[in-house]
Amino acid sequence: MPERIDRPRPILIAGAVGVIEALALVLYGVSIVLSERGAATSGISGSGADLAPGVLVGLFLAFAALVVLVTWLLLQGRRAARTPFAMAQAFAVVIAQPLLSAGSTRAAGILLVAVAAVGLAALFTSSAREYLR
Repeated sequence: MPERIDRPRPILIAGAVGVIEALALVLYGVSIVLSERGAATSGISGSGADLAPGVLVGLFLAFAALVVLVTWLLLQGRRAARTPFAMAQAFAVVIAQPLLSAGSTRAAGILLVAVAAVGLAALFTSSAREYLR
């Protein structure tokens, strides 16, 4: 029987943040496909090939897979996963900037920044740093 690993709560919180972000990326990719199916034009901006939404969705799915991989490594106690996880949180804050500037998406931007801040805060607690040695 495998040995039970006691992960500190901040690592579990960071893991939950990673899963939430990966799920959000997948859902956003699906929303792109659904919105393009309902649109009368082709391509993301109304011009271009019908392949463009598929490429964009593929990028979102690949990034979601990478976030899941880094989160899994973080939960396994791999210290090398700390930097990629922190970078993913930094990218989330960068992605939130245009959402914060538009009135209709301000709530989504605030939520994204809050989730990224929780992930970063959990990652750099003393118990998380001790676990990732």
